[in-house]
Amino acid sequence: MKNIIFICLFLAAVSAAAQNLATPNSGVPLAQTGANNDYLTATAGVKNGQQGKYVYDTSLMRAVKAQDADSVQTLLRAHVDPNEKNYEGLAPLYKAAELGNLAIVKLLVEAGAKPKINEPGNFGITPLMAASAGGHADVVKYLLENGADVTMRDELNKTAILHAGAGGTPLTFKYLLQADANMEDTDKYGETPLVIALKAKNDAGAADLISRGANLSATSVDGMTAQVLANAYGAKTLTKKALDKRLKQEGKGTFNPRTEPVIIQSRGSSSSSAARPVSGTPVKPVVYGNSGVNMQTNTDTQNAPVPAPDLIIEHK
Repeated sequence: MKNIIFICLFLAAVSAAAQNLATPNSGVPLAQTGANNDYLTATAGVKNGQQGKYVYDTSLMRAVKAQDADSVQTLLRAHVDPNEKNYEGLAPLYKAAELGNLAIVKLLVEAGAKPKINEPGNFGITPLMAASAGGHADVVKYLLENGADVTMRDELNKTAILHAGAGGTPLTFKYLLQADANMEDTDKYGETPLVIALKAKNDAGAADLISRGANLSATSVDGMTAQVLANAYGAKTLTKKALDKRLKQEGKGTFNPRTEPVIIQSRGSSSSSAARPVSGTPVKPVVYGNSGVNMQTNTDTQNAPVPAPDLIIEHK
């Protein structure tokens, strides 16, 4: 009987120790970057399609997640593999870049992570993409200086500058563009960095792209132009100020949806999409409707049609 009790206590102790070495699965999806949350769901504890109870990290990954640079340095000096992935399939460099910890990123690169600087993690997202999405400009700059590739794409066809749309700062965009990133790049949905920034409410990032001359006619997946999205921002926002300044420089004055190229999604049925004539001559064509269905296009003539009330965009 004593032996049985001893064995039970021993097993309980081992189980408790294992739990202390593991990170509990909260059931919350892993961090996802970018404006579109359309990556396949990845839940902590899942490997090769099998659900486990815990996510097991290497000692190095635990130190990186804790942002403990001293522990990271100690482990690397003990010749721990800087590229060893954890149970989720993520390398320490990816996590350090995602967290924006430049000191740890440098330690990892100098210890041997540089040859794998472009190795993607989940969903094809690289360390540069992760740092760009978080607006970690200093990390972005360092990764680019050490061979990070701005042309790589993830599973949603996003490059680093497209990820930067979600949370990139003006300095983030500066470094990416200096490395020949394409400001008019498009993702799987045809959206540009500016459109992504506008949809993500990245005020400073969107304003910077507008000031740099990003295409205002670029459209979102639901058919809204960047110019319309930007005009919906409040008057005191950086985005609205940048838009009005640019339009003034281009001799267009403030934005007027009746005289600018706009694609507007119909909220009504096809029967309610009739246009009504008004006086005035729009200087550019305006397209109404939904992706080629029941489309109406005005012409540069007197009494050109404008959208019926159910098609007019409501600006808050």
